Amino acid sequence: MLRGDVEAIALPEGRMIGSAGHVRARAYLERRLAEIGLVPYRSDFELAYRNIRAGVESYNLVGVVPGIDRTLKPVLIGAHYDSIIAAPSADDNAAAVAIALSAATELKRSARARDIVIALFDAEEPPYFLGQDMGSIRFCEDQADARGFHGAIIMDLVGHDFALPLPGLANLLVATGIESSGALPALVDACPVRPSCRSSSCTTTSWAT
Repeated sequence: MLRGDVEAIALPEGRMIGSAGHVRARAYLERRLAEIGLVPYRSDFELAYRNIRAGVESYNLVGVVPGIDRTLKPVLIGAHYDSIIAAPSADDNAAAVAIALSAATELKRSARARDIVIALFDAEEPPYFLGQDMGSIRFCEDQADARGFHGAIIMDLVGHDFALPLPGLANLLVATGIESSGALPALVDACPVRPSCRSSSCTTTSWAT
């Protein structure tokens, strides 16, 4: 479903706040959370808040893969679903949204100790970025429950098309966050690498600079 999910929300008219494409993408994603078999993080997948700058309601879409012990702090997998321009914006950020949905599907196949929260954030692009209307800020400040989070994986610009200065980096994956967790480099280095992915173009390396 990865490609299908990307194509479903990578609309020619884009997914800007207040646009018809944004409404269509939101409805599709809410349906997909239910189809995968997630449970709402709150009473509903749609967590609405008032977007003051835009003068409309914005909606974070949040579902859960329930863990064995639901009192533990959950792990969050997140991506934003709005776009900044009237274009498909597959790399910013439809592909990351599709990966989050795919991860939810795979994670449901076996029991997990703690909840996995799948959060699709709204209003992450300018002029909302880093402002009080930004979806992830509103989620953390107003919508998240008292457990907090064990950790978070936030995806953006997946498949972004730009020239790389060095050869052999076509499959580059950048993981940042050492400024908030010194354990990140060791965690990344410990990730298994598939036997079919032993070339220099996909070897996992972390930098702690």
